[in-house]
Amino acid sequence: MNFKNLRWSVAVASLLGMLALLFGGYFAYLHLGLNRPMVQALKAEPGVQSVSISDEGSISHIEVALSPVKDLETTYDHLTAAAERYVKPGRYELTIADHRDQYLEDTYYRMQFLVQEALMRGNFEEMYGGLQSQAGQRSLDDFRVYVGERHIFLQLSKGSSYLYAVVPRAEGTSPMTTAAGGVGS
Repeated sequence: MNFKNLRWSVAVASLLGMLALLFGGYFAYLHLGLNRPMVQALKAEPGVQSVSISDEGSISHIEVALSPVKDLETTYDHLTAAAERYVKPGRYELTIADHRDQYLEDTYYRMQFLVQEALMRGNFEEMYGGLQSQAGQRSLDDFRVYVGERHIFLQLSKGSSYLYAVVPRAEGTSPMTTAAGGVGS
């Protein structure tokens, strides 16, 4: 091959055009073939207000804004199942957005000590009693805690504000039954 007569400008332009086509195809696949159907599947779940997805390397960050839901554990499980139809487990991070205020954040901060202690000691009955007591002292309108196989779920509400917390449990823990209760129960 004779490189003297090669038109370098045409070769470089062809290479850049090919790269643009490849990257454009990848981003079209990612946004039209993967993200859009996943957003639609997540939005189809009851209580979902909005969904946003951002990709950072090999991890997809999925943020789901929820309206008040009756059972955070079930809602979270449905959202996880919907996400895993499009993204492999471990390749995404699911974040729940709520409508919290400073009062609920302070309440959650106080409750977090009991949750962390229960994670370390396994004293979930004591945790539930302590959380229920704190919820009563703080005059919450609604308080629910669910102990699942992989997470502990807390739902707090007062007035029009609500806070959802999903606390991961250590890998390899045994399945626990779900416990829920209202402030007055």
